Amino acid sequence: MDWGNYSKKSMPSWGGFPSLPRFLRTDTKTILATWMQFPNSIKGPIWGNTETLAAIPQSSDTHTLIDGDAFELDGVQWNVIETPGHCPGQLAFVSQAGIVSADNVAQVGTILVPSDEGDMTAFHSRFEAFARTQSTIAVPRSRSCCHQSREILTHYIQHREKRHEAGFKAWESGLRGLEELSQAAYADTPDAHPMLKLDQTKSHLKALRNEGRIV
Repeated sequence: MDWGNYSKKSMPSWGGFPSLPRFLRTDTKTILATWMQFPNSIKGPIWGNTETLAAIPQSSDTHTLIDGDAFELDGVQWNVIETPGHCPGQLAFVSQAGIVSADNVAQVGTILVPSDEGDMTAFHSRFEAFARTQSTIAVPRSRSCCHQSREILTHYIQHREKRHEAGFKAWESGLRGLEELSQAAYADTPDAHPMLKLDQTKSHLKALRNEGRIV
């Protein structure tokens, strides 16, 4: 994301934010940072964390980002937050202008945390980090700009806490089969996709084990 070569007036925007997907389509742009592992869509200099840099084709110009790093673009300081819950290596960027939130925010529904490579505990903790910021605008990776990010982040935290506790209570009640655990945990959303319910229940159980709450 090389915004430095363009004036604010010439930048396409969503509610005042640069339109990142359209802005990155041409080969002349520099990829300042990548927040997801999509090897087939990345060219040029790359900034990312170790997991992402290991998963994509090597460039002659790379820079490793870690949680807590900061950089400046066009006079705006951006802080790096690692958000590995949804995808290993995923990064988000926070500033007074808003949050470049990657696949952490959706206008409708919530974000899935895959049981194989996701981390429900990390996913939840990163949302708490987002909520502590003063940003009110979020730019998701593949969705429209969100102008009520703090409300949505609060909703996500409450939703995940509720679902996490529902899974724990189902386990405490003596249920052990994945199907029956998922039915109990998602009793309030009976129309949820059955395979997604199973996988998200596995993610919650994995997190509960890692937290030492179940064995």
